[in-house]
Amino acid sequence: MTFTVLYEDKRGPTTEFGLHRFIIACVIDVLNGEYHRVKACLVDHQCKVDSKLLTKCRQDIPDISRAGCPVIAVFDNDRIRRLLRLPSNAADAAVRAEILRGKTDATPLCIVLLKENTESVLRAIGNCSQDIDLEMLAKAVDRKELIARDILFRQAAKAKTRTVRDCVLDANPSLKEMVDGLCHLLSAVLQAPMN
Repeated sequence: MTFTVLYEDKRGPTTEFGLHRFIIACVIDVLNGEYHRVKACLVDHQCKVDSKLLTKCRQDIPDISRAGCPVIAVFDNDRIRRLLRLPSNAADAAVRAEILRGKTDATPLCIVLLKENTESVLRAIGNCSQDIDLEMLAKAVDRKELIARDILFRQAAKAKTRTVRDCVLDANPSLKEMVDGLCHLLSAVLQAPMN
Protein backbone atom coordinates (compact mmCIF):
# COMPACT_ATOMS: atom_id res chain seq x y z
CA MET A 1 0.00 0.00 0.00
CA THR A 2 1.18 3.48 -0.86
CA PHE A 3 -0.09 6.70 0.69
CA THR A 4 0.33 10.06 -1.03
CA VAL A 5 1.04 13.19 1.02
CA LEU A 6 0.18 16.47 -0.68
CA TYR A 7 1.99 19.64 0.38
CA GLU A 8 1.22 23.24 -0.51
CA ASP A 9 4.94 24.06 -0.71
CA LYS A 10 7.27 23.51 -3.62
CA ARG A 11 10.51 21.59 -3.62
CA GLY A 12 13.87 23.28 -3.93
CA PRO A 13 16.68 22.16 -6.23
CA THR A 14 17.41 19.03 -4.17
CA THR A 15 16.47 15.43 -4.81
CA GLU A 16 14.16 15.22 -1.79
CA PHE A 17 11.51 17.51 -0.39
CA GLY A 18 12.88 18.35 3.06
CA LEU A 19 9.67 18.39 5.12
CA HIS A 20 8.65 15.01 3.72
CA ARG A 21 12.10 13.57 4.46
CA PHE A 22 11.76 14.83 8.03
CA ILE A 23 8.31 13.21 8.39
CA ILE A 24 9.66 9.90 7.08
CA ALA A 25 12.40 10.02 9.73
CA CYS A 26 9.80 10.67 12.44
CA VAL A 27 7.72 7.69 11.25
CA ILE A 28 10.83 5.48 11.25
CA ASP A 29 11.55 6.59 14.84
CA VAL A 30 8.15 5.38 16.01
CA LEU A 31 7.82 2.22 13.94
CA ASN A 32 11.49 1.21 13.88
CA GLY A 33 11.02 0.90 10.13
CA GLU A 34 13.60 0.65 7.41
CA TYR A 35 14.08 3.82 5.38
CA HIS A 36 13.50 2.29 1.95
CA ARG A 37 10.27 0.54 3.04
CA VAL A 38 8.79 3.63 4.71
CA LYS A 39 9.81 5.82 1.77
CA ALA A 40 8.15 3.40 -0.66
CA CYS A 41 4.89 3.62 1.34
CA LEU A 42 4.84 7.44 1.61
CA VAL A 43 4.92 9.33 -1.67
CA ASP A 44 5.15 13.12 -1.61
CA HIS A 45 3.62 15.56 -4.06
CA GLN A 46 4.22 19.30 -3.92
CA CYS A 47 1.42 21.53 -5.23
CA LYS A 48 3.45 24.80 -5.13
CA VAL A 49 0.66 26.96 -3.65
CA ASP A 50 -2.30 26.45 -1.32
CA SER A 51 -4.87 27.24 -4.03
CA LYS A 52 -3.55 24.40 -6.19
CA LEU A 53 -3.59 22.06 -3.21
CA LEU A 54 -7.21 23.02 -2.51
CA THR A 55 -8.16 22.30 -6.15
CA LYS A 56 -6.48 18.91 -5.98
CA CYS A 57 -8.35 18.07 -2.76
CA ARG A 58 -11.68 18.88 -4.36
CA GLN A 59 -11.15 17.43 -7.84
CA ASP A 60 -8.16 15.11 -8.20
CA ILE A 61 -8.03 12.76 -5.21
CA PRO A 62 -9.23 9.63 -7.11
CA ASP A 63 -6.45 10.19 -9.66
CA ILE A 64 -3.83 10.81 -6.97
CA SER A 65 -4.80 7.95 -4.66
CA ARG A 66 -2.97 4.70 -5.17
CA ALA A 67 -5.59 1.92 -5.37
CA GLY A 68 -8.04 3.79 -3.14
CA CYS A 69 -5.53 4.39 -0.33
CA PRO A 70 -6.08 7.49 1.80
CA VAL A 71 -4.46 10.72 0.66
CA ILE A 72 -3.09 13.21 3.21
CA ALA A 73 -3.20 16.95 2.44
CA VAL A 74 -1.03 19.32 4.51
CA PHE A 75 -2.12 22.97 4.65
CA ASP A 76 -0.39 25.78 6.52
CA ASN A 77 -2.96 26.74 9.14
CA ASP A 78 -2.13 30.45 9.11
CA ARG A 79 -3.34 31.15 5.55
CA ILE A 80 -6.00 28.60 4.69
CA ARG A 81 -8.87 30.52 6.29
CA ARG A 82 -8.12 33.52 4.09
CA LEU A 83 -8.11 31.32 0.98
CA LEU A 84 -11.44 29.79 2.02
CA ARG A 85 -12.86 33.21 2.98
CA LEU A 86 -13.55 32.02 6.51
CA PRO A 87 -13.16 34.13 9.65
CA SER A 88 -9.68 33.96 11.18
CA ASN A 89 -11.17 32.30 14.27
CA ALA A 90 -13.06 29.59 12.35
CA ALA A 91 -12.79 26.21 14.05
CA ASP A 92 -10.54 23.58 12.49
CA ALA A 93 -13.58 21.37 11.84
CA ALA A 94 -15.19 24.16 9.80
CA VAL A 95 -11.96 24.63 7.83
CA ARG A 96 -11.74 20.92 7.05
CA ALA A 97 -15.42 20.82 6.01
CA GLU A 98 -14.91 23.80 3.67
CA ILE A 99 -11.83 22.20 2.11
CA LEU A 100 -13.89 19.09 1.39
CA ARG A 101 -16.89 21.05 0.03
CA GLY A 102 -17.59 19.88 -3.50
CA LYS A 103 -15.57 16.66 -3.16
CA THR A 104 -17.92 13.95 -4.44
CA ASP A 105 -15.83 10.78 -4.55
CA ALA A 106 -15.40 8.37 -1.65
CA THR A 107 -11.59 8.22 -1.67
CA PRO A 108 -10.40 8.96 1.88
CA LEU A 109 -8.77 12.37 2.29
CA CYS A 110 -7.15 13.37 5.58
CA ILE A 111 -6.64 17.10 6.11
CA VAL A 112 -3.70 18.26 8.25
CA LEU A 113 -3.65 21.89 9.39
CA LEU A 114 0.00 22.52 10.15
CA LYS A 115 0.06 24.99 13.04
CA GLU A 116 1.00 27.57 12.21
CA ASN A 117 3.09 26.85 9.12
CA THR A 118 6.28 25.35 7.73
CA GLU A 119 8.30 28.20 9.25
CA SER A 120 7.04 27.12 12.69
CA VAL A 121 8.56 23.69 12.13
CA LEU A 122 11.84 25.22 10.97
CA ARG A 123 11.95 27.50 14.03
CA ALA A 124 11.42 24.45 16.23
CA ILE A 125 14.34 22.73 14.50
CA GLY A 126 16.41 25.82 15.32
CA ASN A 127 15.33 25.72 18.97
CA CYS A 128 15.80 21.96 19.32
CA SER A 129 19.18 21.56 17.57
CA GLN A 130 22.42 22.26 19.39
CA ASP A 131 24.52 22.84 16.27
CA ILE A 132 22.15 24.76 14.02
CA ASP A 133 23.60 27.20 11.50
CA LEU A 134 21.80 30.45 12.41
CA GLU A 135 22.50 32.01 9.03
CA MET A 136 20.96 28.99 7.31
CA LEU A 137 17.96 29.19 9.65
CA ALA A 138 17.45 32.87 8.76
CA LYS A 139 17.60 32.01 5.06
CA ALA A 140 15.05 29.24 5.56
CA VAL A 141 12.59 31.12 7.78
CA ASP A 142 12.92 34.79 6.94
CA ARG A 143 13.87 34.63 3.27
CA LYS A 144 12.06 31.33 2.61
CA GLU A 145 14.95 29.99 0.54
CA LEU A 146 13.96 26.51 -0.58
CA ILE A 147 17.45 25.00 -0.55
CA ALA A 148 18.06 26.24 3.01
CA ARG A 149 14.74 24.72 4.11
CA ASP A 150 15.56 21.37 2.55
CA ILE A 151 19.04 21.36 4.11
CA LEU A 152 17.69 22.03 7.63
CA PHE A 153 14.94 19.44 7.32
CA ARG A 154 17.43 16.87 6.02
CA GLN A 155 19.87 17.59 8.85
CA ALA A 156 17.12 17.08 11.43
CA ALA A 157 15.98 13.92 9.62
CA LYS A 158 19.49 12.47 9.58
CA ALA A 159 20.33 13.25 13.21
CA LYS A 160 21.63 10.04 14.80
CA THR A 161 19.30 10.23 17.77
CA ARG A 162 15.64 11.11 17.64
CA THR A 163 15.95 13.73 20.38
CA VAL A 164 15.78 16.65 17.94
CA ARG A 165 12.85 15.16 16.03
CA ASP A 166 10.93 14.42 19.24
CA CYS A 167 11.57 17.99 20.42
CA VAL A 168 10.24 19.38 17.10
CA LEU A 169 7.13 17.20 17.31
CA ASP A 170 6.53 18.28 20.92
CA ALA A 171 6.70 21.91 19.76
CA ASN A 172 4.28 21.22 16.87
CA PRO A 173 1.34 19.10 18.07
CA SER A 174 -0.35 19.21 14.64
CA LEU A 175 2.77 17.70 13.05
CA LYS A 176 2.94 15.07 15.79
CA GLU A 177 -0.71 14.22 15.16
CA MET A 178 0.10 13.77 11.47
CA VAL A 179 3.07 11.50 12.23
CA ASP A 180 0.93 9.45 14.63
CA GLY A 181 -1.75 9.08 11.94
CA LEU A 182 0.79 7.98 9.35
CA CYS A 183 2.24 5.47 11.81
CA HIS A 184 -1.25 4.06 12.35
CA LEU A 185 -1.77 3.72 8.58
CA LEU A 186 1.65 2.16 8.01
CA SER A 187 1.98 -0.16 11.01
CA ALA A 188 0.17 -3.10 9.39
CA VAL A 189 1.85 -2.52 6.01
CA LEU A 190 5.35 -2.50 7.48
CA GLN A 191 4.74 -5.58 9.62
CA ALA A 192 3.79 -7.61 6.56
CA PRO A 193 6.65 -9.73 5.18
CA MET A 194 8.41 -8.39 2.09
CA ASN A 195 7.72 -10.25 -1.15
